[in-house]
Amino acid sequence: MIPGDRDDAVVAIGDRDVTLTNLRKLFWPELGITKGRLIQYYVDVSGALLPHLRDRAMVMKRYPNGAAGGFFFMKRAPHPRPAWVRTCSIRHTSGNVIDFPVVDDLASLLWIINLGCIDLNQWYARCDDVYRPDYLHFDLDAGEGAGFDRVLDAALIVRDALPVLRMPACVKTTGSRGLHIYVPIRRGRSRSRCRPSPRRWPWS
Repeated sequence: MIPGDRDDAVVAIGDRDVTLTNLRKLFWPELGITKGRLIQYYVDVSGALLPHLRDRAMVMKRYPNGAAGGFFFMKRAPHPRPAWVRTCSIRHTSGNVIDFPVVDDLASLLWIINLGCIDLNQWYARCDDVYRPDYLHFDLDAGEGAGFDRVLDAALIVRDALPVLRMPACVKTTGSRGLHIYVPIRRGRSRSRCRPSPRRWPWS
């Protein structure tokens, strides 16, 4: 679906045209993997991925020069953008209202990956109530002086604890030094009113 023989292309998805750029740019030079192949990967996994992204604000982590280059975070949906890219308005404690992009379908997914987003960072709650999360997140990163083996040790502790609480989990890698563990939860009262559970964890 994604052409590999040219730099730019317009891909038709239903009644929407998605403009793709720099398709032959190397995002992983040591592996010969281009931006176009990254976009094709997201096309291939979109059926399983999109249900976990729909109706959630997306924080964009953009790598303009590929995985080995620098990156920056971007919250506000850029202009210009296609009219079919939906946004989710969230008021921050500063009083600013930020319109985050929302990935609801394949067209909007390809649009956001074309901005150089290699990994996706969606909101923990849906746009109908951004203060009522429906999953929690363990962010395990190797700190100063620690190796990835310590991250694995921590992940195993979390893995052993969650079944005790009858909580299923999904793990994803975040590069060479980190893991994210996602746990679906039942939407309850607002995040600002949540309190720690009195149940003791096995290692406490």
